[in-house]
Amino acid sequence: MQNINNAAPQLLYMDAKFIVVSKPHNLACSPSTEHTDCLLSRMQELFEDAQIVHEVAFECSGATVLALDNTARLTLAEQAEDGRFSVHYQALTEPGHQIACLQQPAAQPAPKQLTSQIIARAKSEEGQPDGRLLLHINRVELQHPVTRLKMAFDAPCGF
Repeated sequence: MQNINNAAPQLLYMDAKFIVVSKPHNLACSPSTEHTDCLLSRMQELFEDAQIVHEVAFECSGATVLALDNTARLTLAEQAEDGRFSVHYQALTEPGHQIACLQQPAAQPAPKQLTSQIIARAKSEEGQPDGRLLLHINRVELQHPVTRLKMAFDAPCGF
């Protein structure tokens, strides 16, 4: 099975150590037997040494960080584990009604667990959501892997 979204990822930030892109929904982050076309392969066409720092679910869109060398990847992964690298999710129903927001460390929880948490929160706040639920990462916050400067990157939702 191939991805069903041919939209190009949008570059949000780039320096010598990492890039931040806005990943389209229905695009895998990494190759698998189900998805050979993925964000990583698309980015490696432009940045040969690009490596995914935090996996984003196939169905989820938004800000995604890729390291450009192994030292940056390890430093950013460490930040994800200890909470200095966080991800802000929006849950929306089509055609774009926001029903919940949630900030999480980039390393936890797994995407399916997160989806369940957001759906539960949305139901408790607004009742049963109507329509299809869409997840979008509208912001990532991290420390630069070299300078340790706190940085934030926004990816407005395009739904």
